[in-house]
Amino acid sequence: MKVRYSNSINAFGGINFVLEEFEKLKIGHILHDNLPSLSPKSSYSWRDIFYSFSSIYFCGGNCIEDAKTILSNQFGSNPIFKLCSPDTLLRRIGGLSSDQLLCNTKRGTVEHQFNINQPLTDMNVKLLKKLGEFNKNEVVLDYDNTIIFTEKEGCKMTYKRDYGYQPGVCILNEQNVLYIENRNGNSDAKAFQTDTLNRMFQHLQSNKISKLTSLGLIQHHTNLKWLHLLKNM
Repeated sequence: MKVRYSNSINAFGGINFVLEEFEKLKIGHILHDNLPSLSPKSSYSWRDIFYSFSSIYFCGGNCIEDAKTILSNQFGSNPIFKLCSPDTLLRRIGGLSSDQLLCNTKRGTVEHQFNINQPLTDMNVKLLKKLGEFNKNEVVLDYDNTIIFTEKEGCKMTYKRDYGYQPGVCILNEQNVLYIENRNGNSDAKAFQTDTLNRMFQHLQSNKISKLTSLGLIQHHTNLKWLHLLKNM
């Protein structure tokens, strides 16, 4: 075990081990290559933004404002990254958002609201590849829709008779989020599910994911063409 001595002691020194692992994986380079270019005059890089955001939750925070209330007195001179203010985090993360899509089924009257963020999805796949998640002997995909209850303005009533969202989520190897498409709470799981699965599999194919030896639970309306393709990769 390598022991380090520092003149700066703080309550969250353990986060540095997490950040050093990020550095070994070159997370900063992946962010720089896949996220929109920042102005040369910007005080913070995407690396600073991601490290600041991650540190909030690794250090016990539960909202963006905790970058100031919890971390500002401890991370002012962190040697690994520059801590961003809550306003900077909200502005930069908000800038990554994508417009919602509106659509209706042929026979239904419900207006479905979807949000699909392809750049972030592609970057997430690249991060999972970097972590070696696709190199395991058995790779399992598990797709489902889940309800996230919220009182945020604009959310719709779910079948649970409360307001929220109902995103489609695919989990990789039972622990890593592979793919997310957000949808409003009034959109049931089967609505346009085949389209969602097609987009997910397209992302895998475009990122040259070729080692899928086992396909886990994918709900009722799986596109059989893609199921056949994945089993024969």
